[in-house]
Amino acid sequence: MKRALLSAAIAAGLAVSAAAIAQDSPQKPDAMKPAQSQQAAPSSIHGTITSVDNTAKSFVVKDDTSGKEVTVYWDSSTKVNGDLKVGSAVTLHDLDDARAQASERFIALQDVLFALERSQVGLMRATGDLEKWALGTP
Repeated sequence: MKRALLSAAIAAGLAVSAAAIAQDSPQKPDAMKPAQSQQAAPSSIHGTITSVDNTAKSFVVKDDTSGKEVTVYWDSSTKVNGDLKVGSAVTLHDLDDARAQASERFIALQDVLFALERSQVGLMRATGDLEKWALGTP
């Protein structure tokens, strides 16, 4: 009986944790989404370099999805992989957005781990093993 309860609790805990980790981000209802004109700039841009100005430390990227041209400026703290040449394909990322997403996912993982530990303690309490574990007796 104890093994069946333990197996069921572990299976439930794994199912809950897998579902929470697989969820990228909660979906907002359409009424709560900001209007198209109020949305923030995209966190990444995929496109082709159309011009480079090394003296002004800038280059222009034509976005593949929208067709708009975006001017990007860099400084000594900007991380560049490869050469900035006209005609090169580039992908630009917003580091702050990536850090925020990683933080949100880490918090979701911590929530799932807490729920799993809580269910394990509940199972040990139900089987009478909690007192043995807490007192360190075999």
